[in-house]
Amino acid sequence: MSGAHDLDSVGVLPAVLDDADVGEALVLRYVEPVRTASSGEAILAGVQAWLDAGMHTGRAATQLFVHPNTLRYRIRRYQQLAAVDLTDPAEALKAWWALQRFAATRGGGATR
Repeated sequence: MSGAHDLDSVGVLPAVLDDADVGEALVLRYVEPVRTASSGEAILAGVQAWLDAGMHTGRAATQLFVHPNTLRYRIRRYQQLAAVDLTDPAEALKAWWALQRFAATRGGGATR
């Protein structure tokens, strides 16, 4: 992010970046197993868009210019590779936090 921002525009990003140890542990757990897999970057981008869209598949698929079934596949594949159930709010939050941390520290995708 560049330029001047207020608290509303940065959201919880400062908290995501504040604790490096926790952030890196989350990235190792929720991002790395997927990133290194075949099509890992597309899978991570799909999950990020889906989480950013409030877990609304149609909106996220439109944003990504993919068919909703493609996005559903990517979400299922993420859950398999990361061994996580994104229907569990606590797990979805950890995955979101890890994706935000990864994007902010490594330039891995877009954050909001």
